[in-house]
Amino acid sequence: SRARSAIQIPPKEAGSREQGAGSGERGEIHPPLPSCKNDLTPSLKPVPRNTKELPISLTQLEFWILAQLHPGIPVYNIPLAYRLTGLLNVNALVQSLVEIVRRHEALRTTFAIANRQVVQKIAQQPILPFSAVDLRKLSESKTERKALAQRFVSEEKNQPFDLEQEPLLRIKLLRLSDAEHLLIITIHHLVCDGWSVDVFLQELTKLYAAFCHGQPSPLPDLPIQYADFAHWQQQWVARPAFESDLNYWKQQLGNSPLLLQLPTDRPRLPVRTFQGASQTFIIPKSLTNALKHLSQQHNVTLFVTLLTAFKIVLFYYTGQSDIIVGTPFANRQQVETKGLIGCFINTLPIRTYLGGDPSLRELLYQVRGSFLAASDRQQIPFVKLVEALQPKREPSHSLLYQVMFNFLPPSDLKLTNLTVHPWSVESKTAEFDWDIYLQQTTLGSIEGKWCYKINLFDALTISRAVTQFLVLLELLITNPECRLTDLSLLFQRHNSQKKSMEIPSLQGAGGIAAR
Repeated sequence: SRARSAIQIPPKEAGSREQGAGSGERGEIHPPLPSCKNDLTPSLKPVPRNTKELPISLTQLEFWILAQLHPGIPVYNIPLAYRLTGLLNVNALVQSLVEIVRRHEALRTTFAIANRQVVQKIAQQPILPFSAVDLRKLSESKTERKALAQRFVSEEKNQPFDLEQEPLLRIKLLRLSDAEHLLIITIHHLVCDGWSVDVFLQELTKLYAAFCHGQPSPLPDLPIQYADFAHWQQQWVARPAFESDLNYWKQQLGNSPLLLQLPTDRPRLPVRTFQGASQTFIIPKSLTNALKHLSQQHNVTLFVTLLTAFKIVLFYYTGQSDIIVGTPFANRQQVETKGLIGCFINTLPIRTYLGGDPSLRELLYQVRGSFLAASDRQQIPFVKLVEALQPKREPSHSLLYQVMFNFLPPSDLKLTNLTVHPWSVESKTAEFDWDIYLQQTTLGSIEGKWCYKINLFDALTISRAVTQFLVLLELLITNPECRLTDLSLLFQRHNSQKKSMEIPSLQGAGGIAAR
């Protein structure tokens, strides 16, 4: 799912909560790019709730359409799971969750068709679909209870939501032992995104602490709600600023390649499928620090360096010099949106040309420039982009890009008098051919997750791709001034030492396809 457990690239303001691609890179590298941002942009303010049906945002429309095209597929469910060790105050937990639902209209929203338009319907009272299961009553074995818990997590993640009838949030609390619980939270992408997950966890942390001590909510009232943003967006797309930004994207993506030709283990099916798997990996703290130093030397962010490295891997695999990768933007440029739960995320194609044997420095600057230009125009809804570009539609793959790259800040849940650890949620769906998640940890390393479509790729293929990505990161550190041809030779030299890796050559992706 593109919600990605907090994966969005942050907005361009330096010092934003979600560090990474956008923050800190604004202004100190390039002046603002020309864009028709002026006083004609509508203001974001509350709209009257004199109707039971309100317009949805264009991002929600995108996900609604995808949900109708692929009914019953849980690829747009956002799963979260946390192991809570200690004496849990269940009443305070439930009270906290109810208060979050009360605060955020998005979590009280369902969808319907009215007058041939998709609309959102907001329940006045908070409804919390909450259930508790005591696994101690089902098994005396700790190992069996853990297996049962994993099954519950999988079932929750894979259970579809009824978008028209039920709240798009589910909570399940499992009791593993006297002092151990598993909290499972499932939210649909239509009402949430990665930034929203961070908002949810921060509010839960503060509310639980207050309610455990019998205190009232410490959270200030929200100035607006998500439906107000949706109304603002409907106004904005009729303004000159929208047309100006759209013209940039039409120029940037004109004549772009229809498909990134990743060499697959099996032919692509005529219709898009979502069966997936994932592999995890670690970028150690020492390598992460070296990458940060390299980024500082070239005056780019760590995000730009990692995205550049990933694009080089794609270049080696495909032999294509014109590479497009989807990257999610937070799309919360108004300060009023920063504390809201809702589907603001906007995923946009970042295009890079790797022909002409560029140096690493040249590639870093090119990726940085295209990212900054996209960041300045991140409000363009993807559905409007497709509408303007009118790319040839192929039912076998996604439009405009087939691989995603996500960079996440550290994110965790803290609850009073409890030790909280994330519980691994296995990915069995994949929206894109490759979907890469990199998340910074509080320990200084980077945790990676490489999701892929199992009808296209074998697990061995992906494990080699992961290894090659890590090798490339090492090569960039030790050879920061080299060109792509030099990197190719270094790859081959490394390949001769590690014959099992089968590194693709610069000329194409023969390594995997020829197996």
